[in-house]
Amino acid sequence: MNNKLLTGLRTTKIEISVYFFVWITAIIYSIYKFSLSCADFFQDHIDEYGDFEEGVPFLSAKRDKADFEWESVLYFLNFIYPWGILHLFITEFITNVISL
Repeated sequence: MNNKLLTGLRTTKIEISVYFFVWITAIIYSIYKFSLSCADFFQDHIDEYGDFEEGVPFLSAKRDKADFEWESVLYFLNFIYPWGILHLFITEFITNVISL
């Protein structure tokens, strides 16, 4: 390929830093708006059946303990997480050390 074409396609470190900053800011803003809406909802909500328990302390949001799908996904992720990390290390070892 043409070297000028490749140079034009590369993003600079400044551009990547700006994208990263905007991305992090958007995530923090979304979490903030979510915690505000949860606080507004639970301010007037009467939990008759005891379906909610305290969630993450700094978000002031309550957690739905009847959400068994999420519990199943968390169990699966906790089970598969160590194997994913092991897979990552083995592949990096094979590509960087053995293929020399």
